[in-house]
Amino acid sequence: MTESLDVRTLLLVVAVVAALTAIGMASFARRFPRYPGIGWFAVADLMMAIGMLLVATRDHAPDWLTTVVANVFTLGGLMLNAEGLRRYAGGHWPWWSRPYVLFLLLLLASVWFTYVDPDVRVRILVFSGCAGLTLAAIAVVLHRSPAGGRLRPVVMAFAGFALWMAGRWLLTLLEAPMPSFMDAGAVHALTLVGYIVFVMAKDYGILRDSVGQALGEVAAQARTDPLTGLMNRLALAEAAAPALARARRSGSPLSLVLLDIDRFKQVNDVHGHAAGDAVLVGIAALLRGRLRAGDSCARLGGEEFLLLLPDTGEAQALQVAESLRVQVAASDVAGVGGCTASFGVSTGRGGADFDTLLREADRAMYAAKAAGRNRVVQA
Repeated sequence: MTESLDVRTLLLVVAVVAALTAIGMASFARRFPRYPGIGWFAVADLMMAIGMLLVATRDHAPDWLTTVVANVFTLGGLMLNAEGLRRYAGGHWPWWSRPYVLFLLLLLASVWFTYVDPDVRVRILVFSGCAGLTLAAIAVVLHRSPAGGRLRPVVMAFAGFALWMAGRWLLTLLEAPMPSFMDAGAVHALTLVGYIVFVMAKDYGILRDSVGQALGEVAAQARTDPLTGLMNRLALAEAAAPALARARRSGSPLSLVLLDIDRFKQVNDVHGHAAGDAVLVGIAALLRGRLRAGDSCARLGGEEFLLLLPDTGEAQALQVAESLRVQVAASDVAGVGGCTASFGVSTGRGGADFDTLLREADRAMYAAKAAGRNRVVQA
């Protein structure tokens, strides 16, 4: 089967695949500029595509172009992946992870073994050695970087291709001299197939990670109040489900504390909406600072906030609400003077469900409003 792998055809296939992945990475980088380094992968793939295309024109174009320049472009493309990963993954990337000095070695060897002492086998040895060292260095540093765990497929792509290059170097060392690279054996033809796998695997790993991050951010945003950073109602309801399940199993109490800032519309009318937003952020920070391990807090919308207090009975929940009422009244957020809030508390055991507890806390909160505001009412 390996005899049917035409080297020139494979070179063209690698060039096309690398060019297509370069276009894809460039498009992704333009669409999502928040992920640094993606554009460098596009340039790296493009350089490898150019390098392979130039090699494919060997015997039809000058040797300096199809050998010297082609090898420099191909190795340069591999090296530029290090710059892209350094920007994308972060962490400390030592100088040896970007061994640009190998450019000079490859350039000199390509010139020498093309014009002074023509030897295709030695050129392959030099290129395979430089490429293997580059790939291995990138794999090692990427593995040690902060993102190494989640970029394991990319690490494996670089490490796997580095091992292949090492094997190619050893097998080439044992081979007899060859008249032309176009007549190279199965190992070198399969190396070109390896290029295709490598380019697609590393770019897939990067895009997979980027899309995963984007989806994670979207999921977090769907459950987070954008102004205060607290949970929204959906997220709190999801957090309440396991807490209520534990309460049913153990028979322990669970309480909700609902608060609504009094006369909040006046704050917006008198001081402006920016001051109103600052008040909401300040109240959110105050509530967040009072949370115990296992407690949750959410902004339900507008000026309403809700605390979920597992393992908290009625008396303790009333104490928490009263303490918060005093703190809110004593605060001076955004220079608008002391704000007050009305609190409703509901407590359930055993079979209580979230919606029922929330309705009870809501009725208690409105009772506090009706009784003159700035007070706590138990459902």
